[in-house]
Amino acid sequence: RFCLEHRLDKLGGEIDVGIIQILGPVLVPENGRFFEIAQHRHLEEGGERLGPELGARGEGRQQLEAGVVEHAMEGNAVYFSRLHYARATGDFEHLYNEMEQGLWTPYGYESEDVIDRYLNGPELYNVTWESDWAVGYQVGAWFVAYIAHHEGGQAVIDFWINTQNGTQFPENFEQTFGKNYRTYVAEFEDFIRTSERAVVMGILPSS
Repeated sequence: RFCLEHRLDKLGGEIDVGIIQILGPVLVPENGRFFEIAQHRHLEEGGERLGPELGARGEGRQQLEAGVVEHAMEGNAVYFSRLHYARATGDFEHLYNEMEQGLWTPYGYESEDVIDRYLNGPELYNVTWESDWAVGYQVGAWFVAYIAHHEGGQAVIDFWINTQNGTQFPENFEQTFGKNYRTYVAEFEDFIRTSERAVVMGILPSS
C-alpha cells in the first residue's frame, strides 16, 4: 500500500478517479484505499480553485453541512471497494452480506442497529466521524448504492472526475445527478424508512 500511495503521490494532479474502473479488480485488497487517495488528490490539489468547502483539510469543510465530505467520500470508497471485490471474484454474496450488515447490525460498539441510529439521528449530511462513524461509512455506502441504482455507476465516477473542472460540491452534485444533494438524501431516507429489507437489498447489482 505504501508503494501504491507513493507512486500516486508522484502522479500528483494526474490521478484520475476513473482509472479505478481499470485497476479496481487488480487492486481488490486495497481498491477502497485507492479510491480515497484519488478523491483526496482531486480535493486537495483543487482546494483553491474548487473553493474551500471542498478542501480536504482544515475548517473549510464546515462551510457545507458537517458530514457532506465524510459520507460522500467514505461511502464511495466503501461501496466501490465491495463492488469491485464482488466483480473480481464473482462472490456477490460477499457484497450482499457486507451491505446487509452495514445497516441491520450495530456494526461496532453500539447496541442499536445502524439503520435505527440513522433514522433516529441527524440527516446523513450532518453525520460526522465524531457523531457516528459507522453511520457515515455504512449508510454512506448505501446512499452511493442508491444513486448508482438510479443514475448508473458511471455517473458516480463522473461526479468525482468533475471535481477537476472547478465546479463546487452542490453545483457538481446537481449537474451530475439532476437534483440537489439534500433532496436526494431526503428521498433516500424515505426509501430506507418505508421499504422492506428485501426491497432495499434489491437495489444492489448482481453482476
